[in-house]
Amino acid sequence: MPRNISINDKYCRRLSSFVMILFLIFSMLNKTEAQNLDQFHLGMRLALNMSTLTQIEDSGLELGFTAGAGIKHELSGSSSVLAEVLYSRNGKSSSSTIINSRDNIKIYDKIHLHYLKIPVVYQYYFTDILGLEIGPQFGFCLGGKKKTRTGNEDWSATRLTSDEYHVFDFGILTGIYTNKLTSENDLIVSLRAYFGLTNVMRDVGGNKNVCIQIGIAYIIGK
Repeated sequence: MPRNISINDKYCRRLSSFVMILFLIFSMLNKTEAQNLDQFHLGMRLALNMSTLTQIEDSGLELGFTAGAGIKHELSGSSSVLAEVLYSRNGKSSSSTIINSRDNIKIYDKIHLHYLKIPVVYQYYFTDILGLEIGPQFGFCLGGKKKTRTGNEDWSATRLTSDEYHVFDFGILTGIYTNKLTSENDLIVSLRAYFGLTNVMRDVGGNKNVCIQIGIAYIIGK
């Protein structure tokens, strides 16, 4: 049976407060722009991640996923601001070989990190079909696991403690996305890249999250 991810109560309260503040901000914007409600659009996002941690020896790509929702405010006919609340699984994968007198033994290592991420990006449509987006992303690590495997043996997992990783993650999100793919203009395909600016694992030296993301978004009630 899979284990549940333990989340520190202190950080749960912080995350709840942050999400509530974000909700209140958009509620005030909604009231302020009551005469232009058609400029606000809700949406959902689902994406495949390929992530790694920089400056860690033999660090390779690890597959994960992202899912969540967001709200977009149109500033003009060619630009908008998008804020999202997303769950994302990141990490890294690596392997090494132990050489002895009889054979070579392959050792596999993985780190899985679970995040609540809040990107706030500025979007600009430079053609009728394509647009660019860039902005900050705030992340909060909810927990994680280390997984190891020797040769063909089964994977063994160890839950990470809060002393092994930094809870807060910050970086820059940029990407390219489609616009007006359908007549209803409610389906978006995007390619995003995230470059972390804060260290992830403690006592490892400089190491940051880097993630490439391919996803789709669906605008609700546009």
